[in-house]
Amino acid sequence: MCLMETIFIVDDNPMFIDLITIIFANEGYHVRSACDPIQALDEIKASPPDLLLIDMAMPRMSGIELVAELQRQGLSEIPVLLMTAGAYRLEHLPENILDVFTKPLDVAELVSMVRGVYCQENVLVPAQH
Repeated sequence: MCLMETIFIVDDNPMFIDLITIIFANEGYHVRSACDPIQALDEIKASPPDLLLIDMAMPRMSGIELVAELQRQGLSEIPVLLMTAGAYRLEHLPENILDVFTKPLDVAELVSMVRGVYCQENVLVPAQH
């Protein structure tokens, strides 16, 4: 088993990215980010992170569209946590989407979820307590 080390945040709100970056950097994670999903796609392809935190509603490409494009490009193994400020009805989510968090985020819940994700033989399982 291995603890995730690199988190990539994709959100069109730079202040939100700064806040989440500080939270996870203080937890010992390396955090990368992009405000633009097209830019994020290039950066994720160049250096895949251990976890993606992706906003649902962004200009140019939604979070779901970004996840679908990553799948098309062979990056479907990266676990994803989606974030949304709106009420979305989500059905048939890709298997790599672990959960959907509503903004404003419960930071303790988000940190707990990230801490609990481990990789074991390329299969995602919650941490055993």
